Amino acid sequence: MTLAELKQQKESEDKVEFKAAEHNYSYAGSEHRAQEDRRKCFLGYVVAFANECGGRLVLGMADEHPHDVIGTDFGLGEVGALEDETYSG
Repeated sequence: MTLAELKQQKESEDKVEFKAAEHNYSYAGSEHRAQEDRRKCFLGYVVAFANECGGRLVLGMADEHPHDVIGTDFGLGEVGALEDETYSG
C-alpha cells in the first residue's frame, strides 16, 4: 500500500485506526485510572483488532480524513523491547 492510498483509508470501512501519537503515546494504558481510558493505548488496539479478526493501527498520521502525516516518536529506540512485551504475557 502506498502512502497516498493509506491517506485515503477510512477507519469504519477499512478496519484501520489513525492516531497522531506525536509524543508520549500510551503503550499499555497503565497511567490511566478509568477502564475506558486504559483501552486507548497501543496494546488496547492490538487486543481490539485481534477480537475483530484484524486491522491496522497507524501512528503518526492525523485522525481526520484525508490523513496527513504528522510523525511520531512512539517506540523511538525501544521497538525491539516493545515488540517483545507485546508477545509476552
